[in-house]
Amino acid sequence: MLARQWDFSPFNRKMIAFAYDLEKEDYLNFQLYTSSTDENFIKQRKKERYRISLLTLIFGCVLFFEDGYRLYSYCFLGTSVLYFLFYSWWAAWYYKRAYRQQIEQHFKDSLPYHMEVSLVEDSVSIRTAKGSRRIEASQLSSITEIKDYFFVEESVYSTAIIIPKEPLQDAGAVRTMLMSYAESFNIEYSSNLDWEWK
Repeated sequence: MLARQWDFSPFNRKMIAFAYDLEKEDYLNFQLYTSSTDENFIKQRKKERYRISLLTLIFGCVLFFEDGYRLYSYCFLGTSVLYFLFYSWWAAWYYKRAYRQQIEQHFKDSLPYHMEVSLVEDSVSIRTAKGSRRIEASQLSSITEIKDYFFVEESVYSTAIIIPKEPLQDAGAVRTMLMSYAESFNIEYSSNLDWEWK
């Protein structure tokens, strides 16, 4: 659905309202982004790359000096090199597949998930099939913009509002409102328009 551009309430307050349906890919992209920016996840991937490469390298070196096992040694040594070289590609594929399966299982009966969002000068209102909520702008903890999404995270329930740009009539108007939250309420605003999962 298309976003309605700047509407004005009877109190002359700026407001923009829009509705959209969240699909599996929207949740997946949010999960991929949050994982790729999580320091613990980044460290874990680095450890996995070096640990498995080192283990196979050690096995290869040990077998190299054992009579009759030199062929196995070459297999381990080759595996170590290939794993180290191609780990980034493999890990990106593996985690994306794992996250997709988790999302399919978790949301199998609730997609597409319809959202109606209203952005006012000092709050965000959300309406879904489960009910309505109003979040004070001061309760937002961070706002992130990537190429195809806005991710608005709030601190009280540690949840996030996923806003895909594609159905918005004017993503620039939404950006302006979100940036005004960041400026008025000292909220971190990150723009990572070049981000890609890898």
